[in-house]
Amino acid sequence: MGYNRFTVNKDKTMSKIRPDILTRFSTDREEPLKEQISIRVSASLKKKVKNTKNWQEKLRKAMVQIAEEAEAEEAEAEKKKLQSA
Repeated sequence: MGYNRFTVNKDKTMSKIRPDILTRFSTDREEPLKEQISIRVSASLKKKVKNTKNWQEKLRKAMVQIAEEAEAEEAEAEKKKLQSA
């Protein structure tokens, strides 16, 4: 079995990554979680969030709610725009 992927270790040495490790994860979600968003927050807020149980999933749900609210606001604005025309 040949290896074609490598990783750099903390001590700057390279290790081969086994292909079965690269594909062992799967998801039952409608859409896989492949994208990342970075925001700046205070150190105290970061600590509070990271100390919250299941914080990643809670933030994902909050982000979905924000996106849905934004879509609803856009739809309402478009509706008002059409009514005034």
